[in-house]
Amino acid sequence: MLGEVEVSLTDVELERIEKKYLDQLYHHLKSREEALMDGLHTKDKIRDDWIKQYQAGGKATDLDRGAERIFYWLIAAIPEWTPNSAPVGSNLLFETRDAFLHIEIKTSRIDNHGDYRGLVPISIRQTSYPITRIDRPPELPTYYNEGKESEKPSLTYAIQIVHNPETLEIIAILLISIPNGQLYGLYGDDIIGAGKIKGHSLRYRYKAKPQFEALPDKDYRVIVFYFNESSGHRETDITTIDLTKGKQLRLNRGTFF
Repeated sequence: MLGEVEVSLTDVELERIEKKYLDQLYHHLKSREEALMDGLHTKDKIRDDWIKQYQAGGKATDLDRGAERIFYWLIAAIPEWTPNSAPVGSNLLFETRDAFLHIEIKTSRIDNHGDYRGLVPISIRQTSYPITRIDRPPELPTYYNEGKESEKPSLTYAIQIVHNPETLEIIAILLISIPNGQLYGLYGDDIIGAGKIKGHSLRYRYKAKPQFEALPDKDYRVIVFYFNESSGHRETDITTIDLTKGKQLRLNRGTFF
């Protein structure tokens, strides 16, 4: 079935677009890193007024809702990224000249290794990638407006925040490009792990194939955007892989839009 899907872009063209917007997201946020980190810490100013209410709801370590507001505030300022109001898909959805970008904000506790060590949990509503381990197709299309002049690929990215649930200290922030479903032939089932909710979710295991497989420079699909050096952890504790080569490639390329 997968081999019968008619595609408009080659795998190389598709991965170039995935990589382009991962780089744009990184460079834009990096240029505003101080504002981003200040924004993520604004919750601390009124912590005494919300922490008990949040704990009563059983979500004392779920920081993604508040983080979404800060990331939307900054990402919406990226040139030519237009917010889209579709009521399905990811936390954030933007349209660009040549793609639709779903962006998921994910938070992971440092004491729950199953949620971040080389992987990120996502829902079937947030990806177009085939999930053969469950009997349900992904809910995002590989292309929006397929077959029309306005056809564009559907791309998914995750912003993963690893934090200490006791202190709410941010330990790491990762930017992750999740392969479009057309790329199943390159990545197969190796990158899919069991999800939190049976039949409805999966864990994208970027550690299995962390690079853009179709691109000659083999750049990485994951970027460590921020890391707290004083946290007592190492970057490889978070990613399980060495991303030094990826950092050097980004430095060589510089900032671009």
